[in-house]
Amino acid sequence: MGFRRSLALIVVATVAPILAFSAVAVYQYGREQSAAAEQALLDAARALRLALDNHFETTITALRVLGTSQYLDAGDLAAFHAQCLRALEARAEWRTISLFDAVGRRLFITSEPYGVPLPGPPPAMTEPFRRVVESRTAAVSDLFQSPLTKHHAVSVGVPIARDGAVRWVISAGMKLDALGTLASNLRGPSDWTAALFDRQYRMAGGSGTPQSIGAPGPAGFVEAARAVSEGTPSAETAEGAQAITAFSRSAFGRCRAARRATRCSHPGSRRTSSSR
Repeated sequence: MGFRRSLALIVVATVAPILAFSAVAVYQYGREQSAAAEQALLDAARALRLALDNHFETTITALRVLGTSQYLDAGDLAAFHAQCLRALEARAEWRTISLFDAVGRRLFITSEPYGVPLPGPPPAMTEPFRRVVESRTAAVSDLFQSPLTKHHAVSVGVPIARDGAVRWVISAGMKLDALGTLASNLRGPSDWTAALFDRQYRMAGGSGTPQSIGAPGPAGFVEAARAVSEGTPSAETAEGAQAITAFSRSAFGRCRAARRATRCSHPGSRRTSSSR
């Protein structure tokens, strides 16, 4: 007696600090379709990776433009704070904009009136902040807890230099639901879900089936994604079914975009040998 099999496609895209998307759809398949399914998974992971990279590149470009402001050169930070508030109105995916000096002192954040005392970066961001300044390279953060809102957050930081030296870092706090929307906006079966993980493989957002922000990613995916930059290894789900994960490394933070397919036996029958 043969077994009825289904294929659950889980797309996971990992970002920089971050990240990973996971989209799931169920299909019937036979052995001859396995290779095609793996390729489809990898194609989806690559598409999510490109969408995410473009999303962050757009933010980095916009922050660099802000960094050319005459108000920064004039030292008029109150006027620059007002300019950043206006910039927020055009960027639906940004929650806040912060300005730091080169040693990490927060000069303002748009969620607070200009001039009020503010905390510096959270402890988890101290080393990443130093790397942004020393490398003079924009970066996307891991998931962290905002010292102001106490909520989970992800940010994009851009160093701003004058006369060959970094003077400031402008940071945009990203809306996590906006990041997850990237996956759901990509075309695919109606029953796909998506999840976003940081480079520590913690849940940072998603769409479809609700999942907890900050929760660890599936062990099988994490093990595979740490080992290689792109591929379609197998793993096992919490339910004991075999899962194929296709992933592709993001341009940000040397993390991966991955996609996953689960093979299940017919309800009530034993698992096939492929479900070990």
